[in-house]
Amino acid sequence: MKSFFFSCLLAASAMTASAQGYQFTDVCRVPVTPVKNQASTGTCWCFATTSFMEAELLRMRKATLANIAMTMAKIIVLQLIHILLTYDEHL
Repeated sequence: MKSFFFSCLLAASAMTASAQGYQFTDVCRVPVTPVKNQASTGTCWCFATTSFMEAELLRMRKATLANIAMTMAKIIVLQLIHILLTYDEHL
């Protein structure tokens, strides 16, 4: 019975909040790079790490969006070169 009452109370508070709407304010705006599509490359670790590095460089103002634009492309090219150079080792 208590869980039913709690569920009803939670639903009522959610409806009240959605009727009033939320007001968000920016405390600090940090520029971000566009979302990249990793498709089925299997390099989610690379995308996540690169995204973190880009965000930190932008936050610390050590890079601009223009400088960072080619970061992912460079990493992917280097990874492909590495795969090509070590292909025989993986057979």
